[in-house]
Amino acid sequence: MRLWLDERYLSGLLIGGNRKDRWPAARRWMYALAAPLIPIVILRRTAPSVRAALRHKRLPRFTMAALVAGAVVRTCGEVVGYLAGARASDEERMEEYELHKVKYTAAAR
Repeated sequence: MRLWLDERYLSGLLIGGNRKDRWPAARRWMYALAAPLIPIVILRRTAPSVRAALRHKRLPRFTMAALVAGAVVRTCGEVVGYLAGARASDEERMEEYELHKVKYTAAAR
């Protein structure tokens, strides 16, 4: 669980850091202040997939809670990225997760 939350945080951090490099400060602050709305946007984007999955079968227990938690944690990372940016070590950690996903799954343990 800790590694998954770290991956979600890093995902947001790198998105926010990338935007920090491209966006003017006023736009970044506006997004940071509107951060409570970001999880709603993320969840709305996942809603069609969730509905499709529900049409075919029941979702595993706590799936919805995990989606909400993941969206909130990603948003926290995004806000930090908007305001402080990301470091090279953050990108390296994310690359580790992306390149070696199987190593970090519960089934691999």
